[in-house]
Amino acid sequence: MNKRLFIASAAASGLFVPGIAAAQSDDGGAYFQVHLGPAFGIEGKYPSLYGARFDLDFDAGGALGLIGGYRAASGFGAEIELGSRAHDTNQIGDFGVSFLMANAVYEFVQDGRWRPYVAGGIGIVGSDAFNYEDTSLGGQLKGGLRYRFGQTQSVGLEASYFGAHGLGNDTYPIDYGSISVSVAYRIGLGS
Repeated sequence: MNKRLFIASAAASGLFVPGIAAAQSDDGGAYFQVHLGPAFGIEGKYPSLYGARFDLDFDAGGALGLIGGYRAASGFGAEIELGSRAHDTNQIGDFGVSFLMANAVYEFVQDGRWRPYVAGGIGIVGSDAFNYEDTSLGGQLKGGLRYRFGQTQSVGLEASYFGAHGLGNDTYPIDYGSISVSVAYRIGLGS
């Protein structure tokens, strides 16, 4: 399945990133981030043959994301995020989404090692619900707190809401929303 291949390749690529980092302060610049954690479906609806909409019951699943970004010294930044969320449902079996998001980020610049941030993004979401591949527009809001160590690295927690409308096929479009709490690792990239 494409989701398993995505998750395996993303995890493997995260192992090699520290080798390409060079010395750079945490006052801004390019970075790479990987995050992984549980995802909880909080919203899911799909139609029946007769037009009624039914709720989907999601089991806890997983969330994974790879981010390439740039942050200015002022705290404003931009990111490109490739991510995936997967769940099991009692109604339709496995359900997953993969997405490519453009995120706007604001990091509260302050002295010390703790760095809180907020972000929002919009992008393309793909799903294989009902064995029918489809894309839709989606969005997310997230916030986190990261702890800097060394000159280029940080770890932290990130909470996010992700949603998309009209996934699946034209006959059975699915509305999807989930929250996740992920552990994140970020490394600054040298020039």
